[in-house]
Amino acid sequence: MNKFPPFLQRQRFRRSVCLILEGYEEYYYFKKLLTLGVFSPVYDIRLINAKSASSIPAKYQDALAGNSYSIVLIVCDRDRKPQEYLRILRGIEDIVGNGRGEEIITFTRPCTLQVILYHFGEAALTTQAKRAARADVLRLTGVADYDAHQAQLNDICSKIHRKSWDAMRERLKLLSANPDDIPSSNMGLLFERLCADDFAWIDDLNKSILARYNEATEMPTIMYGTKNCPDVRSSLAETEAGGLDIEFRSFDGSVTNLKEFIRLRDSRAEFDEIKKNGLIGIPCFVTEEGKICFDISEVK
Repeated sequence: MNKFPPFLQRQRFRRSVCLILEGYEEYYYFKKLLTLGVFSPVYDIRLINAKSASSIPAKYQDALAGNSYSIVLIVCDRDRKPQEYLRILRGIEDIVGNGRGEEIITFTRPCTLQVILYHFGEAALTTQAKRAARADVLRLTGVADYDAHQAQLNDICSKIHRKSWDAMRERLKLLSANPDDIPSSNMGLLFERLCADDFAWIDDLNKSILARYNEATEMPTIMYGTKNCPDVRSSLAETEAGGLDIEFRSFDGSVTNLKEFIRLRDSRAEFDEIKKNGLIGIPCFVTEEGKICFDISEVK
């Protein structure tokens, strides 16, 4: 296994988390939370504003294709009418496979404003209609004639502070996580994950999605590496001699394959010991079940 240069060995190993946010309500809220320092420093959190529910699947696919993140998650509303949410879910499951979409979606029903208002006091929204929320918004934040304009969202979120974060989380614990209830949200799970230093949940979720995707597409075992590495050349020879069903994704002349490997290396715990020793981790095998190993004898 080849070694990285010393300056790369000294870099801290963090997990990059991309949040695809439905609109400005979610964007201004999470942007404010990032300034509070409430999330664990082991996460490098990037925000993408989809600006509409219908754009979420495309934004999600673009983020995945960029191979820049350890994991990509979605934060969106789940209103009384299920059609829009179901369109989002179908679009995501077209990418990750049936039955996996809801694992990466954080929802609030009827809308994220419910969670935002919890920073200021008790509220129980029943609809996404902004006019219906005006009385609660005025009572709790002092913002009149709420219509979800960016200036209003910025004003409301500017009043959120660390103490109100703690109060919000206590209120959120009492909110139903059953999407059939109004109001309801599973936002608490996302916050719990992002506040914890243990990022094993990322590896577990990626394994689950990858296993389901491989099952749906019947992908063979994949080997990442470069023919400039003697260990890779040796594994290729064993593959050919043994007639093994292994797809070789070489870095030689393929930035796409290199990005795929880097994304795995940045997000999977199997690489932790390898990175501590200053090694690259090739050849790297990804089995049909999503397991990662570094010796061809483990996939024969």
